[in-house]
Amino acid sequence: TQSTWGITHFISAMPTDKKITADGLFELQEKVERHTNLLQAAHFRKQGKEREGKIASFAIQELNTLPENAKTYPALGRAFIFRTASASVALLKEEVEQIISEAEGCEKEIAYHERELKSCSDQLKEIMESRRGEE
Repeated sequence: TQSTWGITHFISAMPTDKKITADGLFELQEKVERHTNLLQAAHFRKQGKEREGKIASFAIQELNTLPENAKTYPALGRAFIFRTASASVALLKEEVEQIISEAEGCEKEIAYHERELKSCSDQLKEIMESRRGEE
């Protein structure tokens, strides 16, 4: 294919002491694509967790306006179960804590993929600079 020819030509034009294999470039390209896709997915997951957290926080605010022993009926699948307002608030607070923890995990994942992409970018720059230096 056209892209294979370009990479092969690029490699064959490099000095022999700095040559890398076509497989190495393909591997680097696949690594960039993989980390780009995973980075995007992590961003989407983080946004979803933030949205869930906001919804739960708004529900807590609304439930706090009710008396503590007010009857609430949160949905559980297709059924509605009885809980007092204070019990519902306690459950939602636990849910918010879990969501925050999961969002922090997404942030760590995002940082990891960004580091990997920077590493790949640095490797490509090094290859290109070594190619320019030899021309």
